Amino acid sequence: CCVYRLTETNGVFSTSLVQVIRIGFVDDITLWKSPEGNDDRSYGNFVVDTDNNKLYAFVRRWGPKEMRFFRFDLPGLDEGVENANYGCKVVTLNVEDIEQQFTTEEFDVIQGCCYSNGKIIALSGLPYSPYNAAPAIRFIDVKTGAVETYWLNNYGVTDEPEMVSIDIETGTMYYAAIDGKLRIFKFANMHFHGYD
Repeated sequence: CCVYRLTETNGVFSTSLVQVIRIGFVDDITLWKSPEGNDDRSYGNFVVDTDNNKLYAFVRRWGPKEMRFFRFDLPGLDEGVENANYGCKVVTLNVEDIEQQFTTEEFDVIQGCCYSNGKIIALSGLPYSPYNAAPAIRFIDVKTGAVETYWLNNYGVTDEPEMVSIDIETGTMYYAAIDGKLRIFKFANMHFHGYD
């Protein structure tokens, strides 16, 4: 997980890498890696709960056909070991750093995600061969592990999803797909009403 500082100078934005957070157990077949070793897209996703200073990491385990979620304390920017290759500090999170873990149903091809109000909001899908996975948005309750899935092609969105940001309190979701369009979805009672 690359942590960047975003700065604005006279209306021009720039970024600088300030920290890298690594998962130290990616080769552990009981936790992260699929036992069969066929994880051709086995990288994880990271999302921050800024209200509670927690970092969630999750990965698709192809062999067991499941998603595995882990919660850690969010490392401070001063933590880590200086690394000349990255030009910043690197923090490695190990098994003993896990505060919580849970498993859910498998998601097809994990994409962007965000966190809001006790839920990880995760995109998935790659609607092209060989995956042919329809785009979806999933709300994962971090306390119970319950998952609510909404298939975005039911709302006219058929391209590969990329990024999402959501405010559950106002019912507004900002969504970007590979087609380059930013979409704003409004929802009430978890039923989406989208428009470009």
